[in-house]
Amino acid sequence: MSICPNCGRENADGNRFCESCGSDMGMMKGGPIPNVTNNADTVSGGYSYQSGGYQYSGNSQNVYGSVPPVKNYNSTPVQSTKSKIAAGIFGIMWGAFGVHKFYLGYAAEGGIMLGAWLACFVLCFLTFGLTSLGCFAVQIIGLIEGIMYMTKSDEEFYQTYIVNKKGWF
Repeated sequence: MSICPNCGRENADGNRFCESCGSDMGMMKGGPIPNVTNNADTVSGGYSYQSGGYQYSGNSQNVYGSVPPVKNYNSTPVQSTKSKIAAGIFGIMWGAFGVHKFYLGYAAEGGIMLGAWLACFVLCFLTFGLTSLGCFAVQIIGLIEGIMYMTKSDEEFYQTYIVNKKGWF
């Protein structure tokens, strides 16, 4: 375990940044790198020197009273268990039945697509084929959504359909 020079919290060995305050845990000649903050935001109470517009202070405090939140560079990005390729294929091949919706966890939207297709299919026999366009329309919706899933980047797919739970288009 290594100790953060800024906040004193214990961190796992090998972490480049503190898990608590985000300050650099790297090493420079003679010991840990002191807290690095912008000149406009700090009040220095210890040793300091200027370099490239930043003030390196052994005992600096943020004027705002706390350390601003920083990204945890020690963690790996979250990986989804849902594949955009699988969702896309399900949408293209079996979109009319809402399989791609059920795969992504959208039970209500999947049920609507399946119910609409079944209703149109049953009514197709009763109306002598007049509602067959409804079955076709539901399939087109699945096809479009399947193509949309497959053309998005992995990050965009994850943010849109896994995190934000966007149910339609």
